[in-house]
Amino acid sequence: MKRITGHLACVTFLLALVPSLSGCGSSRLSLGEQDTVRLEACDAGKVHVVWSQAYEEEGGFVVTGVVRRSDTVGQPVKVTVRARIVSPAGEVLDQAESEAINVPRRMVTKVQGFERFRLCFGSVPPAGSSTQMTPHSS
Repeated sequence: MKRITGHLACVTFLLALVPSLSGCGSSRLSLGEQDTVRLEACDAGKVHVVWSQAYEEEGGFVVTGVVRRSDTVGQPVKVTVRARIVSPAGEVLDQAESEAINVPRRMVTKVQGFERFRLCFGSVPPAGSSTQMTPHSS
């Protein structure tokens, strides 16, 4: 009986905690979900962008995402993710480069190798713009 009461108390606590945590990310406005900015991942070499998100954050524009190796052999690779914002007319508005990321080789039997990146831009691009991301190895 004590075990069931303990489990019920734990579940009740977690259910009460969920609504309070939902406001943590409310200062960010997702631009990718609103189709304001299109995110394009350009594959080059051994590393590719798995997913990415774009946010308006404190007056700036932030792109976050994950890179992963596409092969299962070799040593870890250091990469930087370079991104450029292209206007609907085709002109480059801004460019940014992430810090160096150490991406390990992929092991088939383990879930690993996802490495995060973050790119910060000074201003929010106009509607209809696209952000092109390309990982570059050194």
